Amino acid sequence: MAAIAILFSVTSCSNGSQTIIQAQAIAANRSCPMEIGNGLTLTKVSYEGRYVVYSYKGEGLYFSQENVTPEMKAQIAQSLQIQAQSDPNTKKFIEALKKENVGLIYHYYNSDSVMDVVVEARDL
Repeated sequence: MAAIAILFSVTSCSNGSQTIIQAQAIAANRSCPMEIGNGLTLTKVSYEGRYVVYSYKGEGLYFSQENVTPEMKAQIAQSLQIQAQSDPNTKKFIEALKKENVGLIYHYYNSDSVMDVVVEARDL
């Protein structure tokens, strides 16, 4: 499985969960494009309704929706929980996602293939 990177910049918003989510997506998107490694580039981060979408372009890689497993989703959630233990901004972000029932989508694409890993808020 390709490395999954989550960007959390310093965000100090106190105007509610929606504001925290929006500010986080905007702040992370400002860092794009960003080379992640393993042939992946984070090209865009956006807040789209019920999801924050992280778009990764991977030239020379093949993505298949069939490769998305419950274990992959659990690994993402676990990674976020571990990061939240030492990063208060990540903790606030996860809390806001849960409160507003906003999930995460990791959208991997290139000219030949597409794969979406969807992590619902209840699983974070």
